[in-house]
Amino acid sequence: MRAALLGAGEPLPAQEVLDEIVAIDDFPLRAAMLCMAQPGCAPAAILPLLAMTAASAREQGARGLWLALQGRRVAALREAGRDDEAGEIARTAWQAVEEGVIGIEWFPRIAAPLCAALWHRDRELAERIALRASAWMQQAASTLPPAWRENFLRRAPHLEALAARSVSAMPPLPG
Repeated sequence: MRAALLGAGEPLPAQEVLDEIVAIDDFPLRAAMLCMAQPGCAPAAILPLLAMTAASAREQGARGLWLALQGRRVAALREAGRDDEAGEIARTAWQAVEEGVIGIEWFPRIAAPLCAALWHRDRELAERIALRASAWMQQAASTLPPAWRENFLRRAPHLEALAARSVSAMPPLPG
């Protein structure tokens, strides 16, 4: 619970929460908690934990956990100003998506940091990621009652950048 609150911006002692997460014996739960906490943590504190946990996930064949952790690593690396490293990890993570790996987080949550990291390095790939994430959101929204659709499409702040990028990726209308 504290990991989710920290990730949502609650003013909790980040190192204390990270220490609690590291003490969790259940590896998948620990990985999921790190993903939840990442937005509320300083990159210097969370990056080593994400890297170590991603390596363990890869070794154990937990590719969905690995993908989610890589998305969070990309976000933290970008926040730390390590854009080249973020871009490399984003490209590797996207290759896994193309191979059919599905993360433990919903697709647009993983796609958003990958898209952002690749936007100035490989615009074509970043646009493709943005379009696919936008299509995922639209398809998911189509399953909801009409009164809930707009709320669903507007309630995820990290999707705003994807929406803007997916619109810019669309070819101009003829005529």
